[in-house]
Amino acid sequence: MNNLRNSSNRSMRLARQIRKASTSSQTPNSTPSIFRKYRGIILWTSVGLAVGGTTGTLVSHTIAPPPHPLPGTHEDGVLMQDLNNRIDSEFKVKVLRGKCTAVAASLRGDEGVWRELDPKTLDGSLVKDSLAGARSLGVQRVFWNEKEHELVAVVWFGGAMSGWPGVTHGGGIATVLADKMALAARLAKGIAPAQDSSHGPSEPTRLDLTYKKPTYANAFYVVRAVPRYGAFETSSPNDMEVDAQLETLDGTICVQVKGAVPVSEGESAIKSSIKSFTPAKSWLGWVSRSDT
Repeated sequence: MNNLRNSSNRSMRLARQIRKASTSSQTPNSTPSIFRKYRGIILWTSVGLAVGGTTGTLVSHTIAPPPHPLPGTHEDGVLMQDLNNRIDSEFKVKVLRGKCTAVAASLRGDEGVWRELDPKTLDGSLVKDSLAGARSLGVQRVFWNEKEHELVAVVWFGGAMSGWPGVTHGGGIATVLADKMALAARLAKGIAPAQDSSHGPSEPTRLDLTYKKPTYANAFYVVRAVPRYGAFETSSPNDMEVDAQLETLDGTICVQVKGAVPVSEGESAIKSSIKSFTPAKSWLGWVSRSDT
């Protein structure tokens, strides 16, 4: 009886082994794919390449950006049109133009107010000369207060004026400030702006600059210049002291400067008296109704 039971058990075990072997032979060995086997390595490698490529592109465009279009080219014309639209829509320009609405009263001989200078009268300035085009100074809007003797200009600093990548060169800032200081001194003495590009900006005889914050390129800034009288001794009786500063559109001061610029009394002067304002109408770009 025991022999029969043992024989039955051995037969059953043998049958299970044969069935298991048959099933194993029918199912092929499934080896995992390369992607599934190394998916972690492949994933992190792809992420690293993407981040590295993006960072490298940004750095290369910052350190060595694409060349800026030359002044006078079609590409520069498109950029200049965009800059003109942008500067005219700036809130600071709109506010200053709002202060110019009393020009009719000043032309009648009343108290002087803010006036916007016609860009055509600034042909000898940097905007029309060595720093022309959207890549440099591009566009500007200049306003003058005849009563307070204060000049306010909204200017553009293009990418070509960068020293350190993305930051406007200090020498370029000093040149722009000196140009506006000379213009303010001329206007304070009743001298019309230069009418031809051969008349460059007056070289300042003294210029003390304090750089407070970085001035970033490809942005609009505000230049304020106010002639002073008796602030410090000048080297020449023709020198006029002028305080100026460069600030962002929201009023953050980036650069402050004190200096003196020469103003020759022999230059083509206009009468600065409000009662004799008619000779200045042409270079301010305005014509009264009586002149039409």
